[in-house]
Amino acid sequence: GFVALGTVADVVPLIGENRILVHYGLRSFAMTEHVGVRTLLEESRVRADAVLAETIAFRIAPLINAAGRLGSPDRALDLLLSRDDEESRRLASWLGQANQERKAIENEMFEAGVEQIEATGGVVLGRPIVVAREGWHSGVAGIVASRLVERFRCPAFVIAVNDGLGRGSARSLEGIPLEPFYEAARAHAESIGGHALAGGLAVLPDRIDDLAGAIQAAAPPASRVDAASRYDLELTLGDIQPPLLQDLRQLEPHGQANPTPCFRFRELRIEGDVRRIGKNEDHLTFLARQGRRRIRVIYFRGAERARELTRIRNRFSVVAEIYLNDFRGNPRPELRLIDFGAD
Repeated sequence: GFVALGTVADVVPLIGENRILVHYGLRSFAMTEHVGVRTLLEESRVRADAVLAETIAFRIAPLINAAGRLGSPDRALDLLLSRDDEESRRLASWLGQANQERKAIENEMFEAGVEQIEATGGVVLGRPIVVAREGWHSGVAGIVASRLVERFRCPAFVIAVNDGLGRGSARSLEGIPLEPFYEAARAHAESIGGHALAGGLAVLPDRIDDLAGAIQAAAPPASRVDAASRYDLELTLGDIQPPLLQDLRQLEPHGQANPTPCFRFRELRIEGDVRRIGKNEDHLTFLARQGRRRIRVIYFRGAERARELTRIRNRFSVVAEIYLNDFRGNPRPELRLIDFGAD
């Protein structure tokens, strides 16, 4: 279980023997007697027999990482080492509260970053985003950068300025490597580097504008990636049958270097209303129909595109992942929307 947890949480490529280790590691959670792990699963609201790689990535790992993002990782380590029920519950509860605090800080920084971008004219095609502010939390900069990439479909640099130094994170998407931006900005940064999709930097506050200018000037023409053009296969809703679902399960676990397959569905229309869901109403859900077939669609963090979706509701295409929602023990296929556009 620890091998699966560490491999997925550290975004290690899930290919070759890594994938085999994670496959069997996920199974081991159902049999674990480790007090700290059981308590961690309970705090994450995850059944021990239903742990997937994406469960670790989006529900369990954020709890563990919250400790380090907001201070010291010691309490997360203490929980994983704990063999005492009472101590484990106390530590897991603390991690849960820290993760909620992290989410609040993240949302505040994300909204402020979007305001900065819009106040300066929005995203220019072919240029990355660079946002910075005094008092931001550097431990959350990477998550905020990832959300900006998801929102604007271009690279993002998020810089938190504290105690006379800006510390930041960079994130990008497949097709737009970050290395050219590192090289362009190196003369203006105290340090900068990483790999194609993620990196970090340190910069003096009075050099941030120069650094941003160098990064944006290094952008190749029309470097915005259109998610709608990136999919594995075109399907119809009628193709979503048990044999296909079984075949898709054989491809798991998914993660870095072994992504969840994406499919394109054409000529859909929305049946009923597009509803906002989630604690902050930042997700969307609706029923999509294609001929006589219909399916529930979930669009995580898609609330800002609700009007656009409603405007083309009578005929549009989507790129989406297929997943089984087994809420209350009643599994049913649904689509997890990645992008959409008018037909």
